[in-house]
Amino acid sequence: MFEDRPSTIEEPTETKPLRPSMWWRIILLLIAIGAGIVVAMAQSGSLRRGGIAALVVTAAIVTVAVVLVWVFSTARHGREKQRQARIEFASEHPVIIRKSDAGELKRRFRQLPEIRNSGKIKHVIEGELDGRTMYGFEHMHVVNTGNAVIPVQKTVYAIETPAWPRVDIKRTSSVGRLFRRVFGKTDLQFDLPEFNRHMRVATTDPNFAITMLSPELQRHILSKTSASWRLMDGWLFLIYSGPMRFDRAPASMARLSEFWRHIPPELEFWQSE
Repeated sequence: MFEDRPSTIEEPTETKPLRPSMWWRIILLLIAIGAGIVVAMAQSGSLRRGGIAALVVTAAIVTVAVVLVWVFSTARHGREKQRQARIEFASEHPVIIRKSDAGELKRRFRQLPEIRNSGKIKHVIEGELDGRTMYGFEHMHVVNTGNAVIPVQKTVYAIETPAWPRVDIKRTSSVGRLFRRVFGKTDLQFDLPEFNRHMRVATTDPNFAITMLSPELQRHILSKTSASWRLMDGWLFLIYSGPMRFDRAPASMARLSEFWRHIPPELEFWQSE
């Protein structure tokens, strides 16, 4: 599936994890602050008047300390797990891994709806899959709702294709189908009723989409309905919501390769009308 060439990770592979003793220092510091509040209240004579309040404040501080330690330790553990997964992935697959994109991918895939001018691309995987150029990366941008700033992360895998018509494949629902019917729009229908129920296909060339999406390819797409597929500008994209997961990268590339193998060979020289 992968071309045989050496792997490269173009970024430092070692981090300095925060020592467990540091977490305990943070907890002890916050406990000491709580104890200090109790002592101060005792010296001022307000402890007797507000003893319960003092205990509540102390308990709240300790609780916050424990929660913060749990949150940060969990996040650090997750980063360390992905770091190890990245190293393992690079050791087993002939790819180049870059920490960020210098702008090349953003320019190349600027027409992809998931790519925003204000967004950033990182965790770039570059290699060859089934003899074709392949990329994987994470794209992140933020949405400002007025009350909060929400990060939006997408993981994208792409393999080079001929200059075929555009085809978008994504999950749909009965409510969505009903809404489109109200406005006089109908979805393309394919061989498998289950595919028609769960997925929606939009394309610039219906004949091409119907020819490409064989029953075998429909079943393959149904095996992971949370993923979206786009065929556009000479690339096939596999898109997930969420950050790049190097422990899942081999499965995602295998999914992309399987999609490619199900495309009928006669489409290689398809010409749209």
